[in-house]
Amino acid sequence: MANQGDLAEAQSLARARAETTVTNPEFVGFAGLLRAEVLLAIQDFQATLELADEKLVQLAALKARYFLPQFRLNKARALRGLGKPAEARDVLEEARREAEEMGLRMTLLSILLELAELASELGDEQKAQISRQAAREVVRFITDHVDEEELRKSFLALPGIQSVTSVN
Repeated sequence: MANQGDLAEAQSLARARAETTVTNPEFVGFAGLLRAEVLLAIQDFQATLELADEKLVQLAALKARYFLPQFRLNKARALRGLGKPAEARDVLEEARREAEEMGLRMTLLSILLELAELASELGDEQKAQISRQAAREVVRFITDHVDEEELRKSFLALPGIQSVTSVN
């Protein structure tokens, strides 16, 4: 619903689900990510930050490490929105380490793209270039392992992907 433009409905459903006591790690993770996506879309950065912190604790207790890098990415985006780029960078670096350790390449790619953008904003072009190069390597790995040509083309056409593949 969030990606179809009905943010109010998506937020209402996500809030109702979040208020239910659930211990299923996948449900907690995916419902939390949905809610964070909606909060970021409406630029409620403080609520996103609070949600990310809550879910990081909850998912760690449930031993659901798989979701931690994505929630750290959301936390970093919230921190950026709140005007705290240095804190966002630190959170992104932690998310990067976790995603690399777990082999979460799509999440790692999002983190690297965010790191590159943030580094550019902070005037650290060397760090931005390093992050973009690492992102290109992840893109290359992914495309090398996709057999379907249409799927590969669709992936490469995504705006974030084009931002790193179009640079020489």
